[in-house]
Amino acid sequence: MRPSPIADAAGEDDLGNIDFLERAGNTWRLGGDWGEVRLTTAAAPSITLPR
Repeated sequence: MRPSPIADAAGEDDLGNIDFLERAGNTWRLGGDWGEVRLTTAAAPSITLPR
């Protein structure tokens, strides 16, 4: 079940925060209000946020 988005101060959808980013070997766990994802990669993941 996916949480419903709420509106932020600008009136845009807010899907939640990233609460944790953990590394174990070549697996990364990323999670928050929206759920959890596991990435398996030899390279470190990169997250680019719009300005």
